Amino acid sequence: MSSTQLSWEWLAGFFDGEGCISVCRNNYKPGQDAQTIRLQIHQKQIEILDEITEFIFAETGAVPYLGGKKCHSLQYTRQNDVIAILDKLIPYLRVKKEFAIEAHAYMSEIVRLYNEFGQKWRKHAESPVVPTRARLRAVGGEM
Repeated sequence: MSSTQLSWEWLAGFFDGEGCISVCRNNYKPGQDAQTIRLQIHQKQIEILDEITEFIFAETGAVPYLGGKKCHSLQYTRQNDVIAILDKLIPYLRVKKEFAIEAHAYMSEIVRLYNEFGQKWRKHAESPVVPTRARLRAVGGEM
């Protein structure tokens, strides 16, 4: 399969089956918890991840983190990358659609607050609803 054969429809189906949307917590300072959303796909065969990487980069400019030893991992955590990818995937997702919409709304609010208030955005946040593992299970299992 060449990257010209990939489409957002195909990628949404692949992501519904093989992808993961998760909440990552990074402690920058004691008592200060910063959350981000991670989009991730694990595969034993790196070739398909390479094609997906090329497709997403060509369509959105998003650059992933590639990792893994026994199983290769394609991860997107940069806020604007996650938003751009979810913008394209959401219309075609079926299994993970509801959580993807919540994750998109959460990340968009964080970006809006950061753009408006800079590093002090947390002081202005009205505790945006962070998608949690419990919420993940409620909308269809571990996503």
